Amino acid sequence: MPAWTTPPRLETVRDLGATAESAGRSLDELAAANRFCRGTQSILRNLTALAASLPAGELRILDVGSGGGDIARALALWGRKVGRPLHIVALDRHVEAVARAAALSRRLTEVQHVRGDAFALPFHPRSFDFVISSMMLHYFPLRDAKRLLTTFAHVAKRAVLVAEIERHWFPCLAIGMLAPLTGNRLIRRHFRSTVLQGFTPVELDGLTCGAGFMRSRIRRYFPYRMVLVGELGQRS
Repeated sequence: MPAWTTPPRLETVRDLGATAESAGRSLDELAAANRFCRGTQSILRNLTALAASLPAGELRILDVGSGGGDIARALALWGRKVGRPLHIVALDRHVEAVARAAALSRRLTEVQHVRGDAFALPFHPRSFDFVISSMMLHYFPLRDAKRLLTTFAHVAKRAVLVAEIERHWFPCLAIGMLAPLTGNRLIRRHFRSTVLQGFTPVELDGLTCGAGFMRSRIRRYFPYRMVLVGELGQRS
């Protein structure tokens, strides 16, 4: 039985938007959420810890559902800062997102932006050391989210990292109160739907069953963010 703090899950897929303007607005909102709600930081923190135990050399990273490419760019800058060569493939199914991200990343040669389907990744098994995804899985019903996680594990050699939002009544209520106070600009009413599409830690962990991970764990971050780390061992 769900806890009283947990609202029912909303399983309604929200697209980027019907126009280029609305798509750009959605991508800006996603980038802001990754920046201010620590989605980017949580991915970097976990990736840094995992990469520290690996031998020197290039790391291949696939970012699925990359949106405007803000996390891919943050990874590239991190690699330059620590002296770690990276090759990052940022994949998204939206033409608008890929075009926008490629323009913003044009000076980062480590990053390659491609259009593709997350359910049919055009890569060989174990093509990447790490597969990451941020704020994408919650758009899908649990059955499809589990299938995506299995697909990610198929092309990863070391680990899969998934950053998501935790479904809880508190952020839903907070958004409802704060959106009018900010004029629905900084905090928008539809962010509540994003929270309702999120997962509980138990639900997110349950998606790993049968995905092929050697071990997995959920790490929780303020405010109501989680990172699923699914390790695959030293697969050649």
